[in-house]
Amino acid sequence: MKNKRHKAIFQSKYLMIQLIVLAVLYGTIAILVESAEWFQRWWGKISFATVVYQLTTPLKGTESSVIVSYCQGVFPMVITRLVLVLGFWYLFVRIFSVLDMNVHIRILKKQFTVKFGKGFLGGGVSFLLLLTLLSAYELNHEVQALGIDDYIEEVRESSTIHEDYYVVPSETIMKFPDKKRNLIFIYLESMENTYACVEDGGGKPVNYIPELTQLADEHVSISNTDKIGGIYANERSGWTIAALLGATAGVPYKIPGNELWGESSAGQYTEFLPGLTTLGDILENQGYQSYFLCGSEGEFAGRDLYFQKHGNYKILDYNYAVQNHYIPSDYYVFWGYEDCKMFDIAKQELTQIAQNEEPFNFTMLTVDTHLPAGYLCEACGNQYPDQYENVVSCSSKQVGAFVEWVKKQEWFENTTIILLGDHKSMVNDFWDDIGDFQRRTYNCFINLPETVDVSNVKKRDVSTLDMFPTTLAAIGVEIDGDRLGLGTNAFSQRSTLVEEMGEAEFDMQLSRYSKYYNEQFIHGLKLY
Repeated sequence: MKNKRHKAIFQSKYLMIQLIVLAVLYGTIAILVESAEWFQRWWGKISFATVVYQLTTPLKGTESSVIVSYCQGVFPMVITRLVLVLGFWYLFVRIFSVLDMNVHIRILKKQFTVKFGKGFLGGGVSFLLLLTLLSAYELNHEVQALGIDDYIEEVRESSTIHEDYYVVPSETIMKFPDKKRNLIFIYLESMENTYACVEDGGGKPVNYIPELTQLADEHVSISNTDKIGGIYANERSGWTIAALLGATAGVPYKIPGNELWGESSAGQYTEFLPGLTTLGDILENQGYQSYFLCGSEGEFAGRDLYFQKHGNYKILDYNYAVQNHYIPSDYYVFWGYEDCKMFDIAKQELTQIAQNEEPFNFTMLTVDTHLPAGYLCEACGNQYPDQYENVVSCSSKQVGAFVEWVKKQEWFENTTIILLGDHKSMVNDFWDDIGDFQRRTYNCFINLPETVDVSNVKKRDVSTLDMFPTTLAAIGVEIDGDRLGLGTNAFSQRSTLVEEMGEAEFDMQLSRYSKYYNEQFIHGLKLY
């Protein structure tokens, strides 16, 4: 009787240990699988480098719907999976506790007997083995779907693209005009040429961006076709901070792990690629005053750090708007405040800035067209059935109206305006009607100096990295060799690296480990 009681206690503890191990292990697996599924539903087909970035970016400043969507999309499914698995485990345990079955196996004239049931390790262990096999298959499927295997292979391999092609942005190879031009650079969140209609060179049956299309037609727009076309969002430039870095420094975003945070034990930003020379550094050295205006918190993804450390930009973000009474202290929508307010703030700030003697570099970043479905503000209409269609259309109208305002200012004559989609849209359910259309980011150059040759801007493969020297050329800077960083001046006759290598090879080289990048940019001293 005593032995039976001890055996029952042992079995209970044994089953409890099984239950805990099963719940912890499969709960972890379920979170991984459902997170992978959520990433694919939310962002569609994106590189795993983007996933890694999203996972390592601090949540501070993130628009709440992203976090809510993740929680709603992942945790209910994880709980459902866990309940089902634990239920089946219990059934296995109960069935195998009364089952008594022998299986005879003959191998090379020798016969083996495998006992299931009372004499076997138990139904719980059998279930764990079966679940392990199924989970391994499911995890392998997600690894391939997200491209994790390709990503691991890429980072394990080395590239010498920086040693072979990187051009140090030295002042000795750049010549600024005697009268320096002002620069207004507007990064348009998720703005693509795809939003235009097929007749105008886009991919949609309806032109959702007629104002931007008209600007591209009337001014200069770099294109992979002979119509509106656009710029190739190369690997490691496919999200906002990576696009900002690529377009202003001519290098991909390859900051490993927590290198971005430096050595601060408090986890606060301290440096951002201290050895890199950027557009902001160059303009600061030439006496420019630089500004970065956005309707969200500048701290998100280290944007404020990047611009402050490279060019001493004044950060005009959400917090700045509150402190300067542009918006009430308790006002917060979407990522901070909407674009219509940002353009109003830009007008007021530029009116003051233009009174200074120094040339200015005024950089802006829109946000209303961000995923999941954009933000439809009170200034927008409801012309189309889908919210995102209306948001994209509204953004086009607002940008067009702001450009028209700038054109009427007395300081416009000596000012270049650049419009650039920061990356391709990550809204996943908006592309069923475009077929195999080649998606590119929108761009437009307004009021270029007469010295700029624009005869070679069509039917070209130009990447985000090429915007670095192209931007300087757009304000009248002559660049010896027409290359800076890994970028090529798109107004020149020289081929870009993506034209020389092809997209696949170019992306692979950008994705691979670079000793030069780590030593010179992350850990090194400034090269300029």
